[in-house]
Amino acid sequence: MWEVKNVDYEHIVSMLDKTFAWSINRTFSREEAEELTQEIMFQAVKSISELRDENRFEPWFWRLASITLKVFKRGKAKARNTMSYDEVTMLSVGDEYDFETDDEYQNLRKRIVQMSAVYRDIIVLHYYDNLSCKAISQKLQS
Repeated sequence: MWEVKNVDYEHIVSMLDKTFAWSINRTFSREEAEELTQEIMFQAVKSISELRDENRFEPWFWRLASITLKVFKRGKAKARNTMSYDEVTMLSVGDEYDFETDDEYQNLRKRIVQMSAVYRDIIVLHYYDNLSCKAISQKLQS
């Protein structure tokens, strides 16, 4: 019979900022990054009892994050493939630019992820969430 061990959830909590930065680097919107981060943290809390060696926490965590990312992307792809005809009429047909293969775009995304949290939040709020400078200022002051 498995014995329930005293789990130190502080390890998982300490990974939150790193996980969000990792998620931002692998998704294209703040909402998806937040959703992915939440799912990774949930899976970590749910699976922490399976960790056999505390010294191997980070490799275990990042492996779990990679698996969760794959499942997350599959779920998003299925959701995109099951759009209704009403949604298809709202899509813009003319934009065929492939951001994922553009080296300059990928370099820019890496630079954003490397910024401090405050600057990164401003960039994400302005360019990804389309907030005005005034709205960003109000949001960051609260």
